[in-house]
Amino acid sequence: TSVATGATVSPAPKKRAQLEVEASASPVSVKDVSNRSSPSTRSVKSMAQHQEEVLRLFRNDGRILTQVGRWKKNKTTTACKLPAIDVRPGQEIVGQAIERMVNGRLGVLSRGIVLTGENEEVIPTTRSRRFSITGAMSAAGPKKSKEKVIFEALMDPSFRIPSVCVASVAGTFRPTKVRGMNVPKEDILAIWWEGDVFLYSWLTSEELEFFAADGDSQLGQWIATSVVNEQSLQKVVSI
Repeated sequence: TSVATGATVSPAPKKRAQLEVEASASPVSVKDVSNRSSPSTRSVKSMAQHQEEVLRLFRNDGRILTQVGRWKKNKTTTACKLPAIDVRPGQEIVGQAIERMVNGRLGVLSRGIVLTGENEEVIPTTRSRRFSITGAMSAAGPKKSKEKVIFEALMDPSFRIPSVCVASVAGTFRPTKVRGMNVPKEDILAIWWEGDVFLYSWLTSEELEFFAADGDSQLGQWIATSVVNEQSLQKVVSI
């Protein structure tokens, strides 16, 4: 199966002093981009100057693919953030790290991911309290942010994830309301990569922000319902 991840990267990403993670108010459509093929050459040749590249992947209902934790030896740990990867300094041009993550760590999900070519540069500020990319807040305050570029992408609505990758079926966990926010009734997806099992789900922008900043306990209870067959996951190839 071919991987539809080769959209042209914009040569001049927008600069923003503070990240606003927002889902579209209306469903997202992949009508015009789902059949794009990978270009043979890149339009951007400049070496990446930022430290991290981030994927903001929308489903057609506006929900965003979010890493909610990890699984290891029957134990789960929370980590509510957008999928991100460090750039190899002096080795990668703009967009190369995100392709490396899509074609690697996101495993079988790569079959349905279509990069739109839209991206934006994020300049971290000390006033920002957006934790959805860099991780949760520590006791001493937010972790130091990295300069990053966020790449927009859409999930092909015809893509169906293999059942072995569903670690927790939607509705398995009976949510209790915490400060007005319930755990979403969405599957938890498990992807194996290089000895680690990453847990993902589809969140709204409001859910993403809440569980990244204030809902760690509730998130932990939810992902603890995950049942992972690591040996079976290793057999699921991405391409």
